[in-house]
Amino acid sequence: MQETTDSKKFLIRGILFTIIFSFPSAAVLVSLFRFPIPFDEYATGFSYAVPAMLGVIFYGILGGFIVLAALGALAGHISIKMGSDELEIKKLTIMFSAIFAFMAAFILSILDYVIGPF
Repeated sequence: MQETTDSKKFLIRGILFTIIFSFPSAAVLVSLFRFPIPFDEYATGFSYAVPAMLGVIFYGILGGFIVLAALGALAGHISIKMGSDELEIKKLTIMFSAIFAFMAAFILSILDYVIGPF
């Protein structure tokens, strides 16, 4: 019973961390590369960090938070399988959540190369 509770705890942490990390990921991407701003074009530069983070909210409401939650649960699951103790699982959960959040934001930033302009 305790193992199931711990597993749920890390899955929930993975979901929360992935959603939280999506905001700074968008800010970093718009500062260094580009990011799609809703109802505008792809933006580049540090001055677009706040609009990019607001864009995360917009894209999240349109279904992006579901994708991020699935990736976060995957981050928690991988961390549980790879970690040997609770501290290591926590660190792995944070690491995989950050990686998955950045990957999701990066895919959004190059989506027009894949499917064409939208």
